[in-house]
Amino acid sequence: NIVFTVPDTAVVSVGFYDYNGNLIKPVFTGRLYREGQHSIRYNPYPLALVGHSYKVRMIKDGSLYREYYFAQ
Repeated sequence: NIVFTVPDTAVVSVGFYDYNGNLIKPVFTGRLYREGQHSIRYNPYPLALVGHSYKVRMIKDGSLYREYYFAQ
């Protein structure tokens, strides 16, 4: 899970990226979150990325908010 808090309404996107910063696969795009604490569930080890190194990025209001690195 990715846990985060927004002080005001925010537009959030989460996706899988390669190490060059290219989007491989979105988890979701442009979801509106209201003020408060939220949790996003996702599978950090999708079968499509077996044998690859990648990162999961959370973009909030157009800027990088969180980034997690994975290698399978």
